Amino acid sequence: MTTKEELEELLKECDKEKLHLCGHVQPFGALIGIRKDNYLITYVSQNSELFLHVKPESLLNHPLHEALMPLTFLVDAFAKAPPKEKFSYHHLNFEHQTLDIKIFDALSHFIIECESPHFDEHKSNDTLQCGIDLLKPPFHPKELPLYYSILLKGIFETIKYDRIMLYRFHDDWSGEVIAEVKKEGFGSYLGLRFPASDIPSIARQMYLKNPFRHIADTKAANIPILSIDETTPDLTYSDIRSVSPVHIEYMNNMGMQGSFSTPIIVFGELWGLIACHNAQAKYLCVEMRQACRTLAHSFAIGISSFFTNEKLQKLDSTERYLNIMMEKVIQASDILDGFESVEDSLMQLIACDGLVIIVDDNLLNIGDVLPQESLEILDTWFCKSRSESSFETDSFLHSALRTLIHTTGITAGVLAQKTTTKAGRKIRCYWFRNELKQEIAWAGNPDKPIIENAGARKLSPRRSFEQWIEIKSGYAKAWSRLDGISAMKFSKILYRWL
Repeated sequence: MTTKEELEELLKECDKEKLHLCGHVQPFGALIGIRKDNYLITYVSQNSELFLHVKPESLLNHPLHEALMPLTFLVDAFAKAPPKEKFSYHHLNFEHQTLDIKIFDALSHFIIECESPHFDEHKSNDTLQCGIDLLKPPFHPKELPLYYSILLKGIFETIKYDRIMLYRFHDDWSGEVIAEVKKEGFGSYLGLRFPASDIPSIARQMYLKNPFRHIADTKAANIPILSIDETTPDLTYSDIRSVSPVHIEYMNNMGMQGSFSTPIIVFGELWGLIACHNAQAKYLCVEMRQACRTLAHSFAIGISSFFTNEKLQKLDSTERYLNIMMEKVIQASDILDGFESVEDSLMQLIACDGLVIIVDDNLLNIGDVLPQESLEILDTWFCKSRSESSFETDSFLHSALRTLIHTTGITAGVLAQKTTTKAGRKIRCYWFRNELKQEIAWAGNPDKPIIENAGARKLSPRRSFEQWIEIKSGYAKAWSRLDGISAMKFSKILYRWL
């Protein structure tokens, strides 16, 4: 097995890691797990006495109402909530103290988490102003950097961490720091890319379920969760879930001891993260984390609004553009002659180096396209093996076509769209882009090192985050969301006119 193949296998193993069944919590909170059917306490973190003034032995295997009656009322209320409500937060006055309580659903159990809040009596007005400013979404791409800056400054004023970053996911799940606010003396990650393996699939899935993730102190020992049997609780919705040793090593290599992150969810998908790092240990109370979550949610609404408005504008302008073009096309006696008469307009519709339009079995070539043999293979595959009406790739060499098409010339990527018109004519459109060598600035070598430990091979977090330049070849400029919208609109216009 080659090093690359071994790396891929180890990355697959990372994705299988059961983060939600770690069996430990961080020491800034305590945990109790009760059965849903009888409220019997079956799980207790070993530090329960620090928060609840009751030793774990006095809680395990006892009904909740006997041991901690005030919590019973909160659980009763949560149990009556709609099923879609997976967690809830509460303040509880208990034993001459105030506790922040989180209750969440964990399959056959309810889990209760307790934290001691640290209220900030000097809340920044900038946080409030940020929330107001985020209600005014950007309407032009040039306004996005300012919108990013408003968000990060609001987060910075709320938690005062050393570095606050807006991390945007790419289609391959690698991420890029597209905005940053930091204190003096800290290096910048702005513009740097991080590989998808830094935030593996299982972690991304948990970001879709949890409002935030907080690591108060990487040097603090994790607290074991005691159980009446051999099982461990499901901590999918936990705020105090322990930190994996690999991630602790990763943060240590970055020189950071505390972190906080909250997801940016746009149209139900993970668009990005607000990632915050602090060189020293620093606990953020629930109130501060929720304030950041509120800002992130407002930002996500603004970005969603921007994308929706951008799409509507693109659809409107493209439709007008195409209708004018089609009026010229239908004047020709042959449809392909008509398309050839507007080839400049077709090339401007979606920026490309070449275009092929196939009507039934007749085709028109414009600019740089695939060699004839490869084009026939592509068209056969797209028509017979692809049920979807569209397909795109910025690299034939790294796509589903890599085993079929062996000769592409200078062409590297394609955006394909197909439709059947009202008259039954089958039309396929292929926009091609040539190879464009690109420099990608990574935060350290993106390929994780493989180390040997007690005879076993495992991944180790990279030790350097200094800029590392990759020369990316075999790829074209990636097709944008708006390119796809234009292709889809062209397909609908063809159906309508032909």
